[in-house]
Amino acid sequence: MNVGIIILAGGRGLRVGGQDKGWCLYIKKPFIKIVLEKLQQQSKIITKHNFTIVISVNRNIEAYQQLGVLVLADQRKNYCGPLSGIETVMKSQKEQEIDRWIVYPVDSVLVPKNYLTAMLSIEKKQTAYMVQNQQDHYAHLSIASEQQAIISTYLDANQRSIKGWLKNIKAVAIDLMTKEKVLNLNENT
Repeated sequence: MNVGIIILAGGRGLRVGGQDKGWCLYIKKPFIKIVLEKLQQQSKIITKHNFTIVISVNRNIEAYQQLGVLVLADQRKNYCGPLSGIETVMKSQKEQEIDRWIVYPVDSVLVPKNYLTAMLSIEKKQTAYMVQNQQDHYAHLSIASEQQAIISTYLDANQRSIKGWLKNIKAVAIDLMTKEKVLNLNENT
């Protein structure tokens, strides 16, 4: 199976004073480097799938390109939200014949050790979001590739909410069943 991993790093960073969250530091290391390394490590362990990693961004493109993976900016203008970044990546990789897309937001710097395995555990046509310790994490996604057209239609109707889109398509929840806490550094502390 061909699996695409999308690291979402394209937000405006309003809750962190307008900073590019990918380049904010956690224990003296940029978020993007932490997340990318952890996802690369997990993808190397799962040898039965082929993985492609793409970073979705909207600024500092040259800096992200130095990380050695494909970097794409949203096709839609004016920061239309994370679904816009997901849509852009999915559309751009059609020729790669990706079967499933796993999405990970850059501001969740503690990547659970079983993240990719858990997010790949659903049925082929299903789309899912992560649940951990009874908390929904709507930007942590496992998306069937067929959903790209549905995402585009949803965005064309001026809808932007991941939660709303997931409800519309009757997405399922994946419980990581781990005590590791997802640390979301989405606020300036």
